[in-house]
Amino acid sequence: MKAIFYTLVLGIVLSSCQSVKFNRYPGEALPEFPENFRGKYTSINKNTFGTDTVSVWIATNAYTIFNAKETTIDFLDSLHVFSKYQKNYFLFVKENEYWSGFAVARTKKGMEIIPFAIPASSDSVKVKKSLSKYFTNVFCIPSTNKIEGETYFADMNEKSLLKYIRKNKRYKMNLIQDKE
Repeated sequence: MKAIFYTLVLGIVLSSCQSVKFNRYPGEALPEFPENFRGKYTSINKNTFGTDTVSVWIATNAYTIFNAKETTIDFLDSLHVFSKYQKNYFLFVKENEYWSGFAVARTKKGMEIIPFAIPASSDSVKVKKSLSKYFTNVFCIPSTNKIEGETYFADMNEKSLLKYIRKNKRYKMNLIQDKE
């Protein structure tokens, strides 16, 4: 399940990034996806290995991710949360004790996704200091997996998260809504 969830995020973020996980999801959990988010979306990402197409279908209370390797469906539940804080929407997944995810916004042509990940850096002290500008109780766990890099953990603060999103909007990915 972790691999499927991150398929979408990996398409967004450049080659090697470090993820940020939180002690809780932001805002208030919604029981279903709002009507304007429902539908089928596609993203075609070109990388050094060729082209990777990811399609996402969002229904009332579930989302399905299709890629070349597999198809996965997840329902909104206690581990998969679509939440709202002020006018901002988020999709978060709980793994072990921590939440990871991304901001989701509607655009004229589809959907914009902004991950909570940072570019890889060999200086974890510098990255931790940078994250500490936004969040409290930031700590890092180095990974033995070179693809994943380090993982950073922090306490959720919605106001700080919105500032973080504005600062890191350059890592966004656009999904185009398919006409049905």
